[in-house]
Amino acid sequence: ERKFHYTGSHNNRGNCYNKLGMHQEALEDFNNVLQIDSLHELALNGRGLAKYYLGDYQGAIDDYKRAIDSNTHIDDDNVNIYALNNIANSYFAWGKTAEACQYWQKALDNGYVYKSKWKKEYGIDDPVELVEKHCK
Repeated sequence: ERKFHYTGSHNNRGNCYNKLGMHQEALEDFNNVLQIDSLHELALNGRGLAKYYLGDYQGAIDDYKRAIDSNTHIDDDNVNIYALNNIANSYFAWGKTAEACQYWQKALDNGYVYKSKWKKEYGIDDPVELVEKHCK
């Protein structure tokens, strides 16, 4: 139970750091969580987001793929859908549009629904619009 509290606290603080633009600090918190629980999907997603913001697109993609593959701790299938979209965004930022298109489509095919508030919160765009603009 203490292990859960520790990982949950650090994961939540890492998310706060990401939202504040303090991505190096976020990485430290997510790394702490992953030292205790290497398959913690939310920490893998959060660390992937921090790496994305820091320009480590391959590292971000690796974390998102690990989150999808682990799928052991939480009862939220949406995490996988979000990870698919995040993989796409990482490929796109990296200049790999063909790969981005594949993953945006996978996210959409699996039920990903974009919320407009995510533009302000995370700086991400609607994958439906991105597919229409870049993938035809």
